[in-house]
Amino acid sequence: MRTQVLRGVLAGLLLLSAHCQAQQSGGADEIVATIGYAGPLKEHLAGKSASAAQLAVEEANREGLRVGGRKVVFSLLLQDDKANPRTAEFVAKYLGQSEVIAVVGHWTSANSISAAPIYDRAGVAQVTPFAWSKLFTAPGYRGAFQMVGNDENGLAATTNYLVKTMKMTSFYVIDDGGLLGSSLGDTFIARVTALGAQVLGRQRVSPNTSDFNAALMAARSLNPDVIFFSGRPVQSDVVARSMVRLRLSSKLFLTGSITSDDFLTKAGDVQDMLLAIKTRMPAANSQPLQQLQARYQARFGEPMEPLSIYAYDSVKVIIEAVRKSGSLERGKIIDALHATHYNGVSGPIAFGADGTLLKPTYSLYQSRQQKWVLLHDFK
Repeated sequence: MRTQVLRGVLAGLLLLSAHCQAQQSGGADEIVATIGYAGPLKEHLAGKSASAAQLAVEEANREGLRVGGRKVVFSLLLQDDKANPRTAEFVAKYLGQSEVIAVVGHWTSANSISAAPIYDRAGVAQVTPFAWSKLFTAPGYRGAFQMVGNDENGLAATTNYLVKTMKMTSFYVIDDGGLLGSSLGDTFIARVTALGAQVLGRQRVSPNTSDFNAALMAARSLNPDVIFFSGRPVQSDVVARSMVRLRLSSKLFLTGSITSDDFLTKAGDVQDMLLAIKTRMPAANSQPLQQLQARYQARFGEPMEPLSIYAYDSVKVIIEAVRKSGSLERGKIIDALHATHYNGVSGPIAFGADGTLLKPTYSLYQSRQQKWVLLHDFK
């Protein structure tokens, strides 16, 4: 066991040494600036988004940027956190000790929250493309930035629409027991209760389970208008399939990156059962979006996942902070991020004092005839 640990430490030191050498490998007129990217790389969306981040780096290098009279050559250092908070901590420690100028990541709220204090101690900016838990920015770490609005704002807008516009009056909550799942469940209950609606019950399941029969049968006996499930997308389609099989008449309200045709195919014959909220996307005919999709297709030979724009813009806003500060120093990049107003593909990007995105927007979708249909945009 001790030999294995020593080998692991040695391997880590060799990797760090090689990376530091790479930082200095540019010519006399060049300096290499590495941006970290951390997420569950084997998961579909996170992996595709890593490609979008790589595209942003390559475009910046073609455009050219000079700092201190030297040409900056950006590179991307990929790290797989396996969607595990403990692994995310190890990744954060490695990136914090490396020469990265900033980090894009992590992917899930739980991993982003676990890694945040480590990046804070290292003084490195952490720009998370997708983590939307209010708990991420709550500690007030100066280098923590959120590219999408937080769950407090998103659920406040959505629950108001469900109760007041769609006339939903009774709800049942199932969460995965994780940090984000529990927080979302708590926030959802507080919001619908404040609006005068009833929460008929709540169940907590394992984040690794694929058996939702007991929880759904308990919900079916109470016949709520809406079942709110707060868990990861890999479980959400299982919940949807189970509801179809058990013939529940309730709507299923979901969060996360699920509004794709692929999700509906996996979920089965859901008809109009599903409701989903996500951060608002630019219109399909948006010229910047169409141009980015074309460049991605040309570079990687496959279509870009629309939500990958947030990873792309995360890299872009970091590079804009380098440009604005005229520095590759971590602290100056953090200062510049707080002052940056950048027009990204996803829309205007500016951060509040706590690192949350200013003026976030959200969209509520419903499944109809195996397609996602936009119900309402919230600003």
